[in-house]
Amino acid sequence: ELRYPPPAPAPTGVRVIAVDMPGQPQAQLRLRMSAPARGSADEAAFDVTNFVYGGAFLSRLNSNVREEKGLTYGAHSSYRAMRDDGFFEVGFQVAGKNAGIALTEIEAELAGMT
Repeated sequence: ELRYPPPAPAPTGVRVIAVDMPGQPQAQLRLRMSAPARGSADEAAFDVTNFVYGGAFLSRLNSNVREEKGLTYGAHSSYRAMRDDGFFEVGFQVAGKNAGIALTEIEAELAGMT
């Protein structure tokens, strides 16, 4: 049976990919993690969680890193539920010197949602 996209094994552990772009004024931050698949009992709850966390302009993440900290023009998150798996992604741009602070804030907001 041919399926698209082809099923992939669930990720394990943490993988960090960094690309040095000399002379760039901003760093692109993107974090992706596993999330419930389409039809999962947790799909609706995760969709609402994404909306509150970063899926809307008035979200917790955007309020924190944009309004309170002034680190970025805008932050967002998205949740995509597919047949066999799903993913949750967070992303925004910050000045390179503020990347560490921004990652700390992402983690703090995630911890606050659990």
